[in-house]
Amino acid sequence: MTNHRTKIKLSGSLLFITIVFIIFSLSFINSNHVSAAGEFSVEAKINLKKLNHPDKLKVVASANGDTETKYLTGNDLDSNTAIVSFEFNQKNDIVTVGSRDEYLVCAYVIDAVTAQMESYSCAEGNIQHLNGKNTISFGFWECEDLVHWVVPNCQWG
Repeated sequence: MTNHRTKIKLSGSLLFITIVFIIFSLSFINSNHVSAAGEFSVEAKINLKKLNHPDKLKVVASANGDTETKYLTGNDLDSNTAIVSFEFNQKNDIVTVGSRDEYLVCAYVIDAVTAQMESYSCAEGNIQHLNGKNTISFGFWECEDLVHWVVPNCQWG
């Protein structure tokens, strides 16, 4: 009888470990999905190499009728690239996100002494993953203008 109980406990433990492993594996396989239901994200990859060690960077994202703002300072600005993520609800009082909708992300350099804000770059893109992560990069092209339109024969910077 004790041997039978041990086998049942062992089988239950193996089943639990297998289920945990499958859930954990699926989270890595589909990294495009946001964890919260009913949300999508916009991830901005910003080239910091073109900036002369800014004190503060203001990043604004707008999608689905909502706008979010985040600030980067200190260690956030020490590398060559900053990645800023924004999460938006798929549905709000105004609209429900669709596959033909767009998002906009802008970055502004803020001077620590004068608090003056200067536009660095903006980028817009189509919401391709209604239930997941939408990634955009900006500030990487040598001849990129303020709204991320690239001039023909432009070189990656």
